[in-house]
Amino acid sequence: MPTFEQVIQNNQPVLIVHVSLPDVQQGNVSAFRAILDTGAQRTSVSPDVQNKIGLMPLGTGDMRSASGEITEILKFYARVDIPIIHNTPSYYGIPTQQQFNYGQDMEVFGLPFQPGNYDVLLGMDFISLFHITFYNGRFILSN
Repeated sequence: MPTFEQVIQNNQPVLIVHVSLPDVQQGNVSAFRAILDTGAQRTSVSPDVQNKIGLMPLGTGDMRSASGEITEILKFYARVDIPIIHNTPSYYGIPTQQQFNYGQDMEVFGLPFQPGNYDVLLGMDFISLFHITFYNGRFILSN
């Protein structure tokens, strides 16, 4: 089963994700730093992602903060993928690597600020596509 494994840095599970407009060819994607947030229901993207990708707002939606405050926020439609390297055995005993992207086209919220250390906040709408294991200072995503 293909998996993605990353070291947890500063108690934050940070990884690289590819974000693009839906239905674009694989070469037209941009890589961004993302953080896993199991407390967030929805995936959100920073103003930098919105500008670089050229996301067009679909409208607005309500976002509820941890304090319970509701804020009206812009919604977008984007493709979010995790690039996964998969090693497969070959006939000659040397493993070959295949990279594929795993994710989906989805509605994302726009973050109302530009975070300092990440551009994408992966919420449970995206994280639930994977089986997540936190073990020995690492997180492992399997599909």
